[in-house]
Amino acid sequence: MTDEILKRLTLINMFFFSNKRVLVFILFVSICIILGACSSSSSDDTDDPVGLLWDYGSGSLGPSNWASLSVDFALCGSGTQQSPIDILDDRIDDAPAWQFNWGASTLKMINDGRNIHVLYNPGSSIVDSGVAFELKSFHIHVSSEHYYQGNPFDGEIHFVHESAAGNFAVVAVWITEGTEHKDLPIILANMPIVDNETFDDPSTFVRARDFLPESGDYFRYDGSLSEPPCTESVTWVVLRQSIELSTNQLQFFENVLGENIRPLQPLNGRVVVQQ
Repeated sequence: MTDEILKRLTLINMFFFSNKRVLVFILFVSICIILGACSSSSSDDTDDPVGLLWDYGSGSLGPSNWASLSVDFALCGSGTQQSPIDILDDRIDDAPAWQFNWGASTLKMINDGRNIHVLYNPGSSIVDSGVAFELKSFHIHVSSEHYYQGNPFDGEIHFVHESAAGNFAVVAVWITEGTEHKDLPIILANMPIVDNETFDDPSTFVRARDFLPESGDYFRYDGSLSEPPCTESVTWVVLRQSIELSTNQLQFFENVLGENIRPLQPLNGRVVVQQ
């Protein structure tokens, strides 16, 4: 446990040596280590501080066992339209493009022990055929959950939306390793790295649109949430063009989050369309 936290602190110090908040936080966590007050969850630890019911590991709480952990997670094993998938083929669709109405949001984040969720203020949405889906949050996976033609990407951002009727739509943006993303440091500098920690600063803002590629071309298919309860009838919009993050930015997420991807799921005859 101590080695893992020290590794995370070393990485944070490398990125944010000049950030006062992070330096204070490093001191706090260092004191926790000395006093034995900090802990880190593992795939077989059911007494972790966040009370995890599931995780992404290879143990008893991992993806292969999600369906058996709760009756509410049954679709994780019995569902026929599960996500993520390998996008192997597609057909052209003449449907109109999705309309993105994303504004800025104050920066609010929560570490739920599995991922860092950026919680979005009300008022931003995407629109499909007249139906609005409000942007609720976004988070990152390292590496990608969706594959293209048998190959994963270096990461993937999920922008989670919900309609007034309670239906979900997720916009996925692939990440490739490359140049440093200029809009990411504000998130990294304030990221809650301890399970169940939150960050909320009304004076700090984030723009989800800054993490979209230039091209709006996308793949679309019917799938599920890629985590429990694995709810189906989720519309997935996977943008064809990726964005770039630097090696250090990707490594930061990997060290803080650890493994956080669900294995590929069968396509089961579903059609992937391309816009």
